Amino acid sequence: APHRFPESAAMGHSNTNRFSEEPDSGSLSSTLTFLFADLEGSTPMVRRLGDGYMEILRIYHAIVNTGVARHGGETVATEGDGFFCVFPSPGGAIEAAVDILAAMESRDWPGAERPRCRIGVHTGTATRTTEGYVGLDVHRASRIGSAANGGQVLISAVTNELIKPEAERAGWGV
Repeated sequence: APHRFPESAAMGHSNTNRFSEEPDSGSLSSTLTFLFADLEGSTPMVRRLGDGYMEILRIYHAIVNTGVARHGGETVATEGDGFFCVFPSPGGAIEAAVDILAAMESRDWPGAERPRCRIGVHTGTATRTTEGYVGLDVHRASRIGSAANGGQVLISAVTNELIKPEAERAGWGV
């Protein structure tokens, strides 16, 4: 099922913020790259596995958190299997997404399960408030993530344009 963050969750809290200083007058706006990820078909998986789903969720969270941190991102909010992350550059977000999907694919999962992560990436502006990041581009990134299929990274046209030179050098084939 598509993952939708309620507005309060999309704004989320974080323990650290390396992308802007703490707002002193209520908000700061900046350009960032947003990554939304979730597990395709997680609701039926929870129904099938019951408490056994917790082990899959634990492994999945570790994979996403590692990929995000390795490429300079920050997890802003999580809700169940949904992640909202920000990166200072589109390249870091794309590299994290590729690493996450590769780690998901190569992992030995409990039982017969083969969970598939879907990821959406969009670059735009957001306002950082004391509650987190807010703005139309945050919602756009969430919708892009919802449109992706399991095992797929779907990126916006804006992000695609920004990463073209880096993608050509890296051979990403975008």
